[in-house]
This record gives sequence, C-alpha cells and structure tokens, in this order.
Amino acid sequence: MFRFRCAQRTLHSRHGNNGGNDSSCIKAAVFVIFYILFCMLSPLPAVPASASQVYNILDIVKIALKQSDTALSLADDLVIEKMNIASAEHRFAIQLIPLANIGVAQGTGSQTLGYEVQRETSSGSSLTAGFRVDRTDLDEAYEVEDEVRARAYIKISQGLFRRWGTRYNLAGLNAAELSGQSKQLQTVRSRQFLILNTVRRYYNVVLAGKLLEKSEQALGRSRENLEESIARQSVGLVSKVDVYRAELALLTAENSHRDQQRNQQRAIESLNEQLGLFEAEQLRITEEVNRLVPVIPDDWEQNLLDYRLDWQEHLIDLKKGRISLYRAERNMLPDLALSATLEQAGGADSIEEIDSLDETNWSVQVELRSTFDLFDEKQALTRENIKIAQLHRNGKALRRKIMREAREAFENLQTEEHRHRISVAQLKQAGKAMDLAQTRYNRGLSDNLDMIDAENSFSQAELDIITALTGYNLQAVELAYALGILDLDWLRLATETFL
Repeated sequence: MFRFRCAQRTLHSRHGNNGGNDSSCIKAAVFVIFYILFCMLSPLPAVPASASQVYNILDIVKIALKQSDTALSLADDLVIEKMNIASAEHRFAIQLIPLANIGVAQGTGSQTLGYEVQRETSSGSSLTAGFRVDRTDLDEAYEVEDEVRARAYIKISQGLFRRWGTRYNLAGLNAAELSGQSKQLQTVRSRQFLILNTVRRYYNVVLAGKLLEKSEQALGRSRENLEESIARQSVGLVSKVDVYRAELALLTAENSHRDQQRNQQRAIESLNEQLGLFEAEQLRITEEVNRLVPVIPDDWEQNLLDYRLDWQEHLIDLKKGRISLYRAERNMLPDLALSATLEQAGGADSIEEIDSLDETNWSVQVELRSTFDLFDEKQALTRENIKIAQLHRNGKALRRKIMREAREAFENLQTEEHRHRISVAQLKQAGKAMDLAQTRYNRGLSDNLDMIDAENSFSQAELDIITALTGYNLQAVELAYALGILDLDWLRLATETFL
C-alpha cells in the first residue's frame, strides 16, 4: 500500500504564491497513481518454489498433473477432439449462402444477386430456400423479353435407399462422438502412466540421495580407518599391508562417492524434465522412504476389464468399426434422390418494374447420383470387414495381456515384499558381524580387511532395505496401474498413513 503526502509550505515566496509547490505535489501524485496502475496491470513474474518447502510424493504428482508438458499436451488433445465433434455437428446447422455472380461473354452480360438458406437433416433430407435476381444484357442484335428475372423458391430433397435414415446420415457425428469418448479414455490412461512415471523418477531421486548419503558415510569410515591403520602401524601393532588396504579402500570410496553424486544429479534432472521445471527451480523432496499401503478393490477380478481403460477404448473402437461397416454396406445400394421444387417468379425489363412474383412453377425429380461401377464401394466394404476382423483379434490379445499384467503385478509385489523381509534380516546379521569384527580387530585377532568387509556388508544391508522398500512402493503403484485404478485419489489413500 502506497501512502503519499505533500506538506504545504507555510512560508510564501516573495511573490506571495505557492503555485510551484502545488504543481510539484500534483505531478508526484500523478506519477504514483500511474506507477500503481502499471504494477497492477503488468503480468506478475513466476514465483519460484519456496526454498524451505519440502515436497512429498503426492505434491510432486500434483505438479506433474498440472504443469508438465505431457499434461498440457493431453489437455490440448481434448480441446482438438471437441472441435472435431463440433465440426461434425455443424453439418446439420443452418447455412446462409450468398449468391453473387457477374460475367461477360462476347457482348453478353449476366448478373446474379441473392441468397440461399440450406439445412441438412438427420433423416437424409435437405431443405433449400432462397431468393435470387438474374439480369441478362445482350447486344443490339438480340432482343430479350424480361431482362430481369426474380425468383423465390423452396426445394426439398430426400435420399432414398443409400442415404435413407438417421443411422446412415448420423454415422459421421456418431463416429466423432465415439472418438471423443475414446480420446477421453486415452487421456485418463495417459494420466495414469504420467503418475506412474513421475513416481518412478521421484523414487529414483530419493534412492539416489540415500545412496549418496551412504557413500559419504563410507568415505568417512574409510578415512577414519586409514588414520587408525597409520597410527597402529606406527606403534607396530599392524603391518604396512593394513595401511595399503586402507588407502585402497579410501580410493574406492572416493570413486564411488563421485559416481553417486553424478547419479543423483541425473535423477534430479530427469525429475525436473518430467515436471517441466528448469534446473534453477529444483524442488526439495522428502528424504524419508515410507511404505505405501496399496488399496485393492475386493471385486477386482470380476471387474478388471471394466477398470482397464484400454479395454474400454477397444470396445469403443468396435462400435466405430460397426458404424463404418454399416455405412460401407449401405453404399452398395444405389444413391437415388427424390426432390421437389416450388417457385414463385416474375420478370420485367428492370428491377424497378417488377411489382409481384405472379408466376408459379413446380417440379418433381428423381435423380441417380451413383454410378453402375461400384468398384470403390466394394473395396471399402472389404477393408471394413478386414478391420473388424483385426479388431476382434486385437481384443483377444488385449484381454490376455491385461490378465497377464495383473497377475505379474501381484507376483512382483509379493516378491518385493519378500525381498524387504530378507533385507531386514540381513541387516541384523550384518550388524552382529560388524560388532564381532570390531571386537576381534580391537583385540588384534584380525586385520583391517575383515573390518572393512564387515563395514561394507553392513552399509550394503542398509542400502538393500531402502532399495527393497522403494521397489515395493514402485510395484504397488505398478499394480494399481495394471489394474487400471491408479489416480491421484488412490495415491492419496496409499500414502495417508504417513502424510
């Protein structure tokens, strides 16, 4: 909030006025007002994420669904699909067509001016109503009665055999609406894959951070071990070989530490790319790995195909295929049209002399719009039959794939759960082995090689627990994706025990 104050001076100039001061105050006030308006109308800069805010897995997925390139592209696809449906619907809208024509040929001139209103109906009929004025100018060698003709007319045309009925004429619109439904299912399925991919990259960052932390601890232990080995060797408690081993272990730890730093940077860059962020907008994510609780419906076996959106999309493709097949079959019939026209006309030598349209004309016509050569129609019918057969084969393959993916997802989840239990038991044994190696080393019963191996085994056991836990969480999300139930609400339920 800006506060502006202009203090009026109490001492007047020798001329007895303070107009200059008032003018300065007014200019300053105007400047502040324009500055405020400029700040209000100018676009606000992007506010970077707070450096102190820590994002969990649910926050990261929300960002991906909101601003990632994939999410924005999916939204654009839905808009384009709605435009396609609107274009198909526009075919049955009322069309206003202007009639304007001016031409000259070998001394003969003609002009046409008017308009038509046309509309197609879902039953296959078309309605046309219009008004037009035609003028014909000839050279002096010819004389034309009624150089100006005005007509008001209405025409009704109805397709027979081929174009009869709403099922045929609404085929394009129905196919467009089915395509819109299919695109919506594709979008939801793509959002499920976006969630899965984001969770993968999220846990890659978390796991890379844990590996880097363990490598730093291993590097610190290697340095302490080297210092202790040098001290022991100086007093003759150990041989020079222990110092060499400690130096080699330190070099190995330094090399592993550099590799983990690079792996963490790659994981962060991959996550930023998924979220549509620049490197400067790096988010702080929680380092704690908690176990997800997968929520599985009790009736998933009976309703698996209903949950899987790719199967629902296949069913829509079958409906579209049947529409195309029906249209191809109807195209084998002759394209016969029955039309009736009623016209009121009048003429004179000039448009001002036409006082009424007193001539009534009518006509009834039957028109054959198709040829006797139905080669293209037969080819189209054969192609549609082939497409239907392919769709049925693809449906059987998709059904087998869905069942296989669900079964493998459950098996993988059980495997990761078993691996996590084993890693917990291995950590306990590695802790006991490290304590025993430390005791034996302190008593001089073993060299530092046993101590280094015990420490590495314990550190690896800790990493195995974290790896197994992240693997379990990933497989839980994979299971939800395989069942077709993965969404933001499912992830919220799976994480609500620790969020």
